[in-house]
Amino acid sequence: MCIGYFLASEEFKPDELVRQARLAEDHAMSGIWISDHFHPWNGEQGQSPFVWTTIGVVLQATNLHVSTAVTCLGRGDFRRRLAGRERAP
Repeated sequence: MCIGYFLASEEFKPDELVRQARLAEDHAMSGIWISDHFHPWNGEQGQSPFVWTTIGVVLQATNLHVSTAVTCLGRGDFRRRLAGRERAP
């Protein structure tokens, strides 16, 4: 069974999202799912970092599988390239 963790980019600043990702890895989560909206849904959700930068930092800081919650990127090799895991030829 695989258990993951959800990072809410509308709720937390980037440094807190990275901290949560590290905690997820420390607690044997197999991956994380991150919301990748460009703006908060409402006034109570005061955060909305440029999520693709945050994803890059999370990938650098952990060995977790990272999935987006909104953006559909298609083929897996394209996703890895965007996330910085693999250089384009």
